[in-house]
Amino acid sequence: MNSIMECPIAPPGGWGGQKPPSGVGIDFSHPAANNLVGAWLFNEGAGQVVRDYSAQRHDAVASGTVSWIAGPLGMGMRLNGSLGYLTVVDDGFGSCFASQVSTIIARTQSSSSTDKPIFSYDFTSHVQPYYARHLRTVASQAYAMWNNGSTFWSLMLWNATPTTRPFWISSVVTSGLQKLRIDNRANTAASTNSDTITYYHQPVWIGKANYPTSSVVDFYDLFVWNRALSQDEITCFTARPYDMFAAGDSPALGVSSRRRRLLCGAA
Repeated sequence: MNSIMECPIAPPGGWGGQKPPSGVGIDFSHPAANNLVGAWLFNEGAGQVVRDYSAQRHDAVASGTVSWIAGPLGMGMRLNGSLGYLTVVDDGFGSCFASQVSTIIARTQSSSSTDKPIFSYDFTSHVQPYYARHLRTVASQAYAMWNNGSTFWSLMLWNATPTTRPFWISSVVTSGLQKLRIDNRANTAASTNSDTITYYHQPVWIGKANYPTSSVVDFYDLFVWNRALSQDEITCFTARPYDMFAAGDSPALGVSSRRRRLLCGAA
């Protein structure tokens, strides 16, 4: 395939909708792996570390009360806001967002009506928390947020998130233009702001609230790219998210630190 947009007519193969077991790595020649900087499958089933299958190898480490679950989509992890969350091992992961272009796609489930954080990169140097990238849901509403250190942009979908089944949520940012989708239903908001983002290399969190709260969320998949995926690409990817996984150990194990830096636009 030359593009993951060809997925509807691609012959059956790969893992398709079946989550690969722990240890099965990514084929980095697959188009879906282009500029992929984070891929957490929550398929370990034990321990306090969730592996990043991308070439970045930014594994996530659990803090507080977390638990492994066997859900309708295979293995996953139950997080609980500020009481139980994941911190991504950060040796410059935040620089992956320096181009102001990124895509986050996650598959989660929660029946809680409280604030349910999914992914955040925190500006803790400000008096109030600001996020270079932030994605969360509250009750049935979905929020995506982006800021450049001085201007804060927020995008919301009302009555969009299911509460009785897992769902896909995706957020795309391109220099201030945001697109937010729940199971491929979209909303957009535009900004002409093109200021440079200043990064403070603060932790990247998965499932952590920025204030004390209990907010149980089941995580099944989380993927991050430092490019903007098109709607067709997102539709195809969420239909067959595991096609880029090969049968065998991960080629990422042999990826050099220089290649990891180049994927994030660093020298």
